[in-house]
Amino acid sequence: MFLSSTGRLSARTSGRLNICSLCKSHDNTLLWSYYAGGHTGVAIGVRVLTQESPRVDEPVEVRYDMTVNIDPKAEETRSPSDVAKSVLCQKLTFWSHEKEYRAFTTQRFVPVEILEVVLGCNASKETVHAVRALIARHLSGTKVKRLRRSELQWPGYQ
Repeated sequence: MFLSSTGRLSARTSGRLNICSLCKSHDNTLLWSYYAGGHTGVAIGVRVLTQESPRVDEPVEVRYDMTVNIDPKAEETRSPSDVAKSVLCQKLTFWSHEKEYRAFTTQRFVPVEILEVVLGCNASKETVHAVRALIARHLSGTKVKRLRRSELQWPGYQ
């Protein structure tokens, strides 16, 4: 999975849940356009390091539909945290091309193992050099790849 962005949910009844948004793949041209500076950025392939305490949940696949259904009677037996996760793992169908997963934690950050770094096809020579130098120095053995335009996918246009 590839790290996309992070967010935070705070609620009086459930404490704080931090959210880490992840994407299933690194080759979606729309995501590079939206979130990576027009293909100039970096995608980081990670494995979420789950644990019980402090809490780090396994990433949950986002459900895409046109409604958000919450049955108050059914939710009475669930914790506020579980209800929040259920709601926060839904998005409108229009966003289904993102193939998003969300990891929740009570920590400030979601711990991950970095598996791969993918540079955008429009990344500058300086960015490519800097990223390769950082990876070589701090994460030797981690795969670094520069994406080619020909490798990009156009969701819905295959």
